[in-house]
Amino acid sequence: MLSNDAKTYSLSRARLVSKEDFILLLARRERMVNQMAGCKKVLFAIRSGMGKEGVSMGINRFYALMRRNGMLLPKRKKYSCTTTKQDKSLVPSPNHVKDMVIDRPNQALCSDITYIYTEEGFLFLSLTMDMYVREIVGWAVCDSLKTEGPLETLKMASKAIAEAIWVYNHRRLHESLGYKTPVTFRAEWKDVA
Repeated sequence: MLSNDAKTYSLSRARLVSKEDFILLLARRERMVNQMAGCKKVLFAIRSGMGKEGVSMGINRFYALMRRNGMLLPKRKKYSCTTTKQDKSLVPSPNHVKDMVIDRPNQALCSDITYIYTEEGFLFLSLTMDMYVREIVGWAVCDSLKTEGPLETLKMASKAIAEAIWVYNHRRLHESLGYKTPVTFRAEWKDVA
């Protein structure tokens, strides 16, 4: 026969296991949509679902849970592809927003180029982002940094690119936005304004 202390421990342990299973379920669902989200961002993304069930967990215990279940992301590999031109004769463009106070959407945009490795090789992705809400508002794909991106390349990559941008805008949490997505931050900004 179990003592009262032993019964209490058993019930607490059962609750802990079901709590951890519930949190793992939410974390796995989030990772299905946003595969490269780190533990901190996954925890922030699932906190509302945890709160609805009266479940909570601190960041350190969450990291330990993710580690025990093999859900930590591997360290990123270094890539050899680069989008930086090292020609010293080129003059950089002036930074027109350096001293500007950016305090609303649609006030300033920035652009950058990155690359995506596909089975056909590297494709270059040019992105334009609203600097306040960090929402991607425009993009183009090409197979070289010297061309405008042929329509065929855009058609080939548009399903994967559109999905990646949707995840970025709707699911990726930004620390600078208070761990909110760009779309959520923009919607809340409209409500306040």
